[in-house]
Amino acid sequence: EWASALQLMAQGPLKNAQSIGLVPVGQPDSFAVQQFQKQLKETCVAREIEASQDLVKTRDCDTQLLLIQLGCVSRKQLAQLNQSLALQGTPIAGWVLFDPKTEAG
Repeated sequence: EWASALQLMAQGPLKNAQSIGLVPVGQPDSFAVQQFQKQLKETCVAREIEASQDLVKTRDCDTQLLLIQLGCVSRKQLAQLNQSLALQGTPIAGWVLFDPKTEAG
């Protein structure tokens, strides 16, 4: 399922990014995050991809993608993340929503 979406992201909002930070928000399934990172690396071959909830580790990336899973993040966590991202100043290409009812990849 992710192949066409990843291709669109690679040719769209991630087109000019040489490094991409993946920021899991809340507690998404780690297997889904790993699979997403693996498939993104395959799609964006020449790009560096860093996955971390620590915004200090992803702040040097050209852009970031937020990874969110249904039911695994609270409004408070989103508000705190929004404040941290505003302070950080690194661009956000968008967010990816994982649905635990569908299989990864």
